[in-house]
Amino acid sequence: MRGTMPSAIVVGVSSGIGEAIAHALLDLEWSVVGTVRRTCETDASYLSGVIDYCDLSEVASVDSSLQRISDLSASWDALVVAPGTLEPIGRLSDVDPDAWAQSIDVNFVNQVRIVQGLLPSARKDGDLQPIVIFFAGGGSNSATVGFSAYTAAKIALTKVTELLDAEYPNVRFCIIGPGWVNTKIHDQALSNPRTPIDIRLETERRRSANDFVSMADVVDTVLWALGAPKDVVGGRNISVAHDPVHQVEFAAGLAADRDLLKLRRNGNGYRWMEQG
Repeated sequence: MRGTMPSAIVVGVSSGIGEAIAHALLDLEWSVVGTVRRTCETDASYLSGVIDYCDLSEVASVDSSLQRISDLSASWDALVVAPGTLEPIGRLSDVDPDAWAQSIDVNFVNQVRIVQGLLPSARKDGDLQPIVIFFAGGGSNSATVGFSAYTAAKIALTKVTELLDAEYPNVRFCIIGPGWVNTKIHDQALSNPRTPIDIRLETERRRSANDFVSMADVVDTVLWALGAPKDVVGGRNISVAHDPVHQVEFAAGLAADRDLLKLRRNGNGYRWMEQG
C-alpha cells in the first residue's frame, strides 16, 4: 500500500450496511467521510468527517453535500453509495405518482448525481483504480409485485454500473446484492398495509427466525471488491448470498467472460420452431 492513508466516502452511514462498512474501513486504517440525512439518526462522531443533511430526495441537499464533501476530502479511493427506500409500496395505480418519482430519485437518479459530482476527485495514483460501489435490490430475476419504483430504480442502477464501468476505464464500478439483511428498511414493508401478503409473511418469518444474510458477509464482500481488479469486479452485480468471491475459480471465470453477472436478455438462443 502506498504511504498515504486510503480514503473512502460512504453515502448513508445511518443505514445499517453503510455504518458497518464505515466501521470496517476505519478498522483497516482508512480515512472515512460519511453522510447522514439527519445527525439525530445516528452517532457518526467516529468518522473522519460527517456531512449532515444529505437527503437524496432533494437535489439541493445533494448538491450542497457534494460541495461539503469536496471541502473535507481532497480525493477518494472508494465511494460507497448505500441509501435506499422501499416506498412507495403498492400497485402503480394505488400509489402517489410523485412518491413513485421520488423513489426513483432516491434509489437511482441522485445516487448517479453523487457519482457524477465526485468522479473528478477520484484518486489517480493509488495501488488500485478507485472504486464505486452501489447496492442492488430484489427484482432482477422476477417481478416484485408492489415494489415497482424500488425495483425499477435498482435495475437501472445495475445497468448504469455496467455503463459507467465501460465509460471510465480508470475507475471500477460494481453493484453488490446484499440479499436479506436485518436492517431497518424492512420496517417499511411491515408497517405498510399495501405490502403484498407473501412479502409481509416472509419478512416476519425471517425476523422471527433471524434468518438473514449476516452483516459480516456483506462487509466481507465489499472488502473483497475493494481489492478485486477491474476485469473481475467491473460492471458486475455481485451477490453476497450466492457468489463464492474468495474462490480462485470465481475470479478466473469473471475475468474470462465479460457477460457474467450483468443484465442480459435471456432466450437469444432459444429455438422456437423446435418447441412445437
